[in-house]
Amino acid sequence: MGLDGTSFGAALTSSFMKKKKKKGGKAEVPAWWGGRSGEGEDGHEEGGEKAGAEEEVVFESEEAMAEERRRREAAEQRKKEGGGGGRRMVDDDDDDDMGHQVPCTSRAEMKGHTRAVSAIAIDPKGVRVATGGHDYMLRMWDFGGMNEALESFRTVEVEEGHPIYSVAYSPSGDQLIVATGSCQPKIYDREGHFLHELPKGDMYLYDPKHCKGHTHSMVGVAWHPTEKNTVYTGSSDGTMRVWDIHTDIKSLEKAEDMSAMEASKMLASSKRTLKARGVGGKRCPLTAMATSKKSGKYAVAGCVDGSLQVWNVASASSSSNPDMYLKGAAGGKITAVTLTQDDTKLAARADDGYLRVFDMRKLKSPLFSVPSLPSLFDGDALLSSPDDDLFVTAATRQEGGSTVYFFDTMTMKEVHSEVVAESAVSSLAWHPAINQIFCGCVNGSVVVMYDEELSHRGVLPCLQRKKKKRDAIEAMDFGGVPEIYTPETLPFREGPYTAEEKKEEIRRNNALKKERERQTKKPEMPMTGPGVGGKVGTSWSKTVVDMFGLARDDSRFEDPREAILKHADAAAANPMYVNHAYKDTQPTAVYDVEGALAEQEEKEKLKEMREKYGDEFGAKPKKRKERPF
Repeated sequence: MGLDGTSFGAALTSSFMKKKKKKGGKAEVPAWWGGRSGEGEDGHEEGGEKAGAEEEVVFESEEAMAEERRRREAAEQRKKEGGGGGRRMVDDDDDDDMGHQVPCTSRAEMKGHTRAVSAIAIDPKGVRVATGGHDYMLRMWDFGGMNEALESFRTVEVEEGHPIYSVAYSPSGDQLIVATGSCQPKIYDREGHFLHELPKGDMYLYDPKHCKGHTHSMVGVAWHPTEKNTVYTGSSDGTMRVWDIHTDIKSLEKAEDMSAMEASKMLASSKRTLKARGVGGKRCPLTAMATSKKSGKYAVAGCVDGSLQVWNVASASSSSNPDMYLKGAAGGKITAVTLTQDDTKLAARADDGYLRVFDMRKLKSPLFSVPSLPSLFDGDALLSSPDDDLFVTAATRQEGGSTVYFFDTMTMKEVHSEVVAESAVSSLAWHPAINQIFCGCVNGSVVVMYDEELSHRGVLPCLQRKKKKRDAIEAMDFGGVPEIYTPETLPFREGPYTAEEKKEEIRRNNALKKERERQTKKPEMPMTGPGVGGKVGTSWSKTVVDMFGLARDDSRFEDPREAILKHADAAAANPMYVNHAYKDTQPTAVYDVEGALAEQEEKEKLKEMREKYGDEFGAKPKKRKERPF
């Protein structure tokens, strides 16, 4: 149901009630249901054409009736108070209309990113915005300091080569956490200064519960809505983690004296690990995550196998298995999930082009399915309005143009659609304090939709501030090259000089002259080999002879000993390295000539005796081998 225009009564009856046929009579509908006196279920007055058989509405339980009554009364109260934050964008003749209001009468565009804007976060007061994109940059925007140019006041490259997937502000707005393609989310302060990063896990450990952190790229991050020291993270390693972080001044000062690994472990610790269930006990990578917006009770994960898995993180249980598991919730991988403010409904987008809505109280088959919502970007934009009346998502079609759709959360009827940009919308954010919708686009721009009457602060004061004139003059191109002056030629440099100034000028000129000579000094010529005399290479004829082996080389036929000894006289007369230091003090060599002659005579006598009596004459006796016992 959704785009086909199903009536409110039929759609709501199919999701919360049972139908029973009844012959004749008027449909029994409670007064708070929204029916008007004198009308039947089809909206016509009594006595008009009616269907042959009418239906009696019967709730499954008293709790369901009380819950529906509470929701309807809250919606009527918001309508009376003028809440909802925007212009009414539905037809007045629609009987099922509850007065939905969408702030999209005007637009502004914030430019700065060069690639897709995949993450948008707004601080709790609606004063600052942080955007992250696939250009690896985190840009921070301050509405209090921007003019009509809408330029960011700080740009930070979180991690080189890793796109940014998610950004979230703390409940107090003084810190924000950034999830990139790496496995370590980074935490920054309000001004964009780096504080610390969460620890990294060991990818060789089989059980992720024993790891100190994530081991694969991040999918999303979220801060607990009320607890400043609690952070949720999701990763493609198949786990979600609940972190306890310590970013107070004393902890940060203590971490300055530690190594990066020790500081990350001291400042952040994983207090609970949530493992996604896969087929056959294998890991199931996460592709999307969401948490409760007010209570922080639930953590929801959308997985690559199309399953939805929910954990009750507020319970005292330490189990890592999901509390609710819906296998095959979508026909493909889940690309985006979101919860309503009261945690009663869960909406999910998948790459099959469907938007499905589930009841969190009984997670089974979807209540509604809206088809024909294609997306050309890897990751869909999906959120619920601050008053829980609308689901907002974007779709991009092949013919071009990205459209943002607004669906009623009760009937999933299309309330309004707005063509935002020619490129795809990759991220969405709707802040309740300023009542403005931020649409991050693939072309790098952020389109802000607002209503001049019902939106508050935010981008509205920025558009009233004109750009300063000096900024406009500096940006102008006069088409000429300006004249360049050197310090020595300026008028104040012309005499007369005092004696001290003259000495200082001479000293400075001499220093500059030496520096120029050092930079332009000609290198020394090589002593031997190619390039003798400053010439590099040899003649063409010698190159041809060497190339084709025409020159005769007789060095291999020469005795090495004779080749060395022919330089002995020149080396003794003119030593080159060490011997010249001892040339004058070297004593004359004294040889034992007599001893050498006596040794030579003894060798000759021994030779004669061996020729006469045999080779064994004069040899040492051999040792006798002892026989073993």
